[in-house]
Amino acid sequence: MIFRKGGRLSDNISVKNKDKKLYTVNRFLYLGIVFTAGGSFSHTQSTLAVQALKAIFKFNKYLYKFTAISVKIN
Repeated sequence: MIFRKGGRLSDNISVKNKDKKLYTVNRFLYLGIVFTAGGSFSHTQSTLAVQALKAIFKFNKYLYKFTAISVKIN
């Protein structure tokens, strides 16, 4: 992935690995982190926020099934 501060990427740039042309992409997902060409982490932040929200709702769904469990505070 080519990182840049801004502006358009020139059309005549090509990157090869062992004589195979690599695609130019604006975003790349690796280990849950969204890398963007401009170096911004706003896509990563929003992606992780959505995943966390889904996990919280799923946790709450299962938590309400266990109504017989009581919490004892000393």
